[in-house]
Amino acid sequence: MTTWTTRRLRRRAHAILAYRAWAADPSNAAIPCITVLSDPVIHRFERARELRLAQNGRFETRPAVGIASRATA
Repeated sequence: MTTWTTRRLRRRAHAILAYRAWAADPSNAAIPCITVLSDPVIHRFERARELRLAQNGRFETRPAVGIASRATA
C-alpha cells in the first residue's frame, strides 16, 4: 500500500467514525464537517452496515435526545 492510499483510507476511516459518533448521539458528539455530513458514500456505507447488523439479529437503537428516562424522573 502506498503512502497516498494509506492517507486516503485513514481520512475515510476518520470521517466514518466522526459521522458514526455524531449519528449515535447528536447532543454530545462533535458535529462533523459538512463534507462528511453530505458524503453519499458514507451514507451508503452506514446503511449497508445497519442492514448487515439487522440480518445478524443486532439492532442499534439511537438514544432519545431531550427525553428524560423514567429512572431519572
